[in-house]
This record gives sequence, structure tokens and C-alpha cells, in this order.
Amino acid sequence: MRKQARAIMFWLLGNMSGVRWPRWFSGAACAMIGLVACLWHARVALDAFTFAADSAASLGHSVRRVQLLLDGTGALAHGGDGIVVGCDRLCRGW
Repeated sequence: MRKQARAIMFWLLGNMSGVRWPRWFSGAACAMIGLVACLWHARVALDAFTFAADSAASLGHSVRRVQLLLDGTGALAHGGDGIVVGCDRLCRGW
């Protein structure tokens, strides 16, 4: 039972052993887009979100726009990297 749980956890986490450079670069590009967006907004908007969305709105930040942008770029970065790692088994047909 414990061995099966460990094997399932390893499979869910994925690995990069079969990833070739072109696919690695596409995943890195998705991660960089997310990182740049987070760092860009970390300067101003995320400091305003420290105390709550209401205080950020009172400081003049578009709360909904920042939330959608950061959620979208986070999903793009996570999904892009997940495709790179998880695509290896699907592309080879298991």
C-alpha cells in the first residue's frame, strides 16, 4: 500500500527526464511570462493588497484587473510547465 502511494505521488509530480530542449524552452517561456507579470505588479499593486482589497481599491488600484491578470498569468505558467512535464508520457503513448 505504501509503495503504491509513493508510486502514485511520483507519477503525479511528474519528472523532466524525458523532456528535450525545445519543449523545455516552451515551458520556460510560460514560466517567465508569469514571473515577469508577478514582479511587475509586486512593485506597486501587491504592496497595496497587503492589508486587503478594499485598501488597494482606496489607493486607486483596479483590484479586479490585477486579480484577473495575476490569476491568468499564474495559470499560464503552471499549465505551461505542467504540459511540458506531463506531455512526455502522453506523447510517447505510455
